[in-house]
Amino acid sequence: MSPNNDPRQQLVDCIRMLEKADIIDHNGHVSIRYGDNLLINNGSAVKGLLTQDDLVEIDMDGNVVSGKGKPPLEFHIHTEIYRARPDVQAVAHTHPKWSTFLTMVGKPYKHVYAQGVLLGDRSEEHTSELQSLAYLVCRLLL
Repeated sequence: MSPNNDPRQQLVDCIRMLEKADIIDHNGHVSIRYGDNLLINNGSAVKGLLTQDDLVEIDMDGNVVSGKGKPPLEFHIHTEIYRARPDVQAVAHTHPKWSTFLTMVGKPYKHVYAQGVLLGDRSEEHTSELQSLAYLVCRLLL
């Protein structure tokens, strides 16, 4: 079987896979650059049953160019990233189940992987240190 090169179907397949893996939920959305515009799942689409008919093409101001329905309310996340980074071809705003659960328990995170130690102590007295470290890491990565 040859891979599907249709960007619309690739976006549908991506969103359905992310939903099946519990990485995206009913509030999540994924977009791809589509010429001067972007394709994004409409805000009311059921991710696990998504088809190409559930995609909308919008311009960088969120106006629907083609498709049925409305873009997600948070389409600005996508358009601003595309404006700021012309090299970016896709954006995913996910709501992973497990990390969402972690934010709800009100407990500090325990470091499981070595990379987690980079976050350090997240208490208020260490906020500026954490911000400085995060800035340094980002500069090193760029």
